[in-house]
Amino acid sequence: MKKNGHWLLITMFLIFTGCATVPVYTSKPATHTFQNDVFVGELEPQLASGKDYFDSFRFVFTNTSKADLHIDWENTFYIHNGEKFGGWGAEGWTIEQLLEKEKFPPEPLITVAPGNTLSRIIFPLRLIARSTLAEKTGDDAKISRGIIPEGECGMLLTIRQGDREIREELKFRITITQMQK
Repeated sequence: MKKNGHWLLITMFLIFTGCATVPVYTSKPATHTFQNDVFVGELEPQLASGKDYFDSFRFVFTNTSKADLHIDWENTFYIHNGEKFGGWGAEGWTIEQLLEKEKFPPEPLITVAPGNTLSRIIFPLRLIARSTLAEKTGDDAKISRGIIPEGECGMLLTIRQGDREIREELKFRITITQMQK
């Protein structure tokens, strides 16, 4: 009887581990590129380092006009399911800049000269998480980028050229499917 109990446990273990699933994140389109008469914008979801989910975007902006363009970070928003869902943070910003962005944007206007390209990793500010006291090492608190949720998401980009304001949406559909290990 004891021997049969072991076989039962082994069989149950194999059934449960054999049926284990992992979430697989996909984006359609994989990269959204927009082009008009003054710029080319590109936004691409990025997998978190060593993880199976998206937590940021690669943003590339090229000025194709003959005048300076200004990316208006104060009026550029993360959008989720058609709604504005806060602003953006960028890799390299300090914790203070990220936490106080709503009051003091670190870069309200970013100037991109004619023919130049700006590229950076950005992430939605409303999805960041701050480390708990137990996770804190030394004097530095850590910021973790949050998981980009399933659904329609992207960027409402605001560009200024002199008095002209240009707004464009760069959108994706993020889906999560369960795949067997």
